[in-house]
Amino acid sequence: MARPTKLGPFEAYVQERIEAAKPHWIPAVVLAREIRDLGYTGGLTQLKMFINPLKRVDAEPVVRFETPPGAQMQADFTVIRRGRDPLLAFVATLGYSRASFVRFTVSEDAETLCACLREALVCFGGVPQHILFDNTKTVVIERDGHGDGLHRWHAKLLAVADEFGFQPRLCRPYRAKTKGKVERPFSYIRQDFIWPAPSATDTPCAPPTCPAPCNSPARSAPVNASTGH
Repeated sequence: MARPTKLGPFEAYVQERIEAAKPHWIPAVVLAREIRDLGYTGGLTQLKMFINPLKRVDAEPVVRFETPPGAQMQADFTVIRRGRDPLLAFVATLGYSRASFVRFTVSEDAETLCACLREALVCFGGVPQHILFDNTKTVVIERDGHGDGLHRWHAKLLAVADEFGFQPRLCRPYRAKTKGKVERPFSYIRQDFIWPAPSATDTPCAPPTCPAPCNSPARSAPVNASTGH
């Protein structure tokens, strides 16, 4: 049998308050003040230990968002290593087919981004209606800079958009799942494609310096389970 605690008589009250306040959270100091008015004489630490397991955040349901052919491409960089010998990968993924283009780089500045975008669009042999980007300074100078939904785009990105005829779009801030299609290959690139060097050397094995041809087996996209294509 558990030892009775000073908090015991007030546990039901605390649980009811926490449940009623969801999805908001009541700080321990506020709850302590309330139950002290009801006669609680224990400390704040005991209360915190009791309520911490109750502070569960329900996972947000994932809503799959599909785009028709030719509508969307998602583009982003993933960091493989930093330091004096950096290595990154630019990935562009078509929203409908999930076909992906990968280019290894040593930078993610605006010039590199634009060069990779040009290569990807030439490789795919077409241009989507819009390309979805993260909220980085190489893409957008100021989100909503000209009003709600009217962003101040980076001049170099706008030049590429005008050259190829696509519309840049931004994913929602702090919502990584918005770009789930392009981020899905990241773990494969980092864990399965880039092999570590033998322990006798200090330098990782070099990745390919250029992408595989678009019509090679490495470029073949798997069947999309959502669209069946």
